Amino acid sequence: MLSRPLQIVLAITLVLVGYSWWKSHDEEQPQLQTRARSGRLAPASVPAAEEIASEAAEAATGTASGVASSASRTARSVVSKTKSASDASEVSLFPKQTWAPTPPPPPPPAKPTPTPVPVAPPLPFNIVATWHTKGVDEIVLEAGGQQYVVCTRCEALGRVQQGETLLGVYRVEQVTRQQIVFTFMPLNQQQVLPIGGTP
Repeated sequence: MLSRPLQIVLAITLVLVGYSWWKSHDEEQPQLQTRARSGRLAPASVPAAEEIASEAAEAATGTASGVASSASRTARSVVSKTKSASDASEVSLFPKQTWAPTPPPPPPPAKPTPTPVPVAPPLPFNIVATWHTKGVDEIVLEAGGQQYVVCTRCEALGRVQQGETLLGVYRVEQVTRQQIVFTFMPLNQQQVLPIGGTP
């Protein structure tokens, strides 16, 4: 026994064939009458039964495949509609609102403080006395309760000349009547002790 979809397709095909035959037969009658009156009767253009049968078979096949494709299209549309409905259900139509003002943006991060350059401590020397004998300048310095005699070119014992160190960290670089230049050796920085231009 034929399946129900195939029965529907065959019934539609038969209805279409009957309708087309009736339509062509209905159009054929006026043409025959007109040609009979004019005396020129021509054979009517009635489609052959074989052509009608082949068209019906093609229609039946196309309709069956069309039913299957329409069913698959319907299933796809149902799936897409349910998917869009689920997506729409996730959208909030009334989002949460607040009257509080928006917070100000956070301040930019502070720039890192550059590491300060180490500086030598102030000179611990005080000038006690100065004198000049035979073109030699001698300056007496006091530091930490001890006195030191610094000179430019002196040969006496206990005198500190250019190139020698005081207190283990201060090297005498230059001795003039106006100033004494020291180098603080741990940082290799020069420091000046003004004398004041003694006569």
